[in-house]
Amino acid sequence: MSYFLDTSVKSLKMGVNIYYNATSSLNNGSTVSFNTSGSGAPLNYQPTYNFATGGSGQLAFNGSKFTLPNASQSIFMFKCALVWYGESLNSAGEYSYSWYDVTDTNNIMRVGSIASITSGLNYSEGRAGLVVADEMAVYTTNTANQELELRLVSSNNSYASLTAVDYTGTPQVYYNRARCLVYKLN
Repeated sequence: MSYFLDTSVKSLKMGVNIYYNATSSLNNGSTVSFNTSGSGAPLNYQPTYNFATGGSGQLAFNGSKFTLPNASQSIFMFKCALVWYGESLNSAGEYSYSWYDVTDTNNIMRVGSIASITSGLNYSEGRAGLVVADEMAVYTTNTANQELELRLVSSNNSYASLTAVDYTGTPQVYYNRARCLVYKLN
């Protein structure tokens, strides 16, 4: 048996956009909005092949809804991590969130993974009670004109003691902020 070494150069073009400053009304099914993205923002990461939003063939974003371009030949991966921010970190709580396809408003459906996050009452890293959670909602697609929203799915305590899905205190420290990352692969 013989093996041939493939020495040809292969490359993958990739870009990433980062969205943050998440807000939500803290009810089951409520949409999560992001009011800051990309250019000039403190969390902005622009590799050589960064992709813009809006315009022909680009990802469209309006604060809570992402719309894939027409006839998309790229693969988009959406990853979002929310945080537990509340008046009391000593309460046991958990909520979950996921991506939803809202292209057809008569047939809204959950897509991708469901992520969970717990309160500050952790018995060990990322664990509150029987719930282990500090997760990201992930969805990968290349469906043209698909419209996606991140929504809250449920809470084990009706969002009690939770005041926001992102850190809103001061100083603004970015290591514990909610983030939505959108990767574009060609």
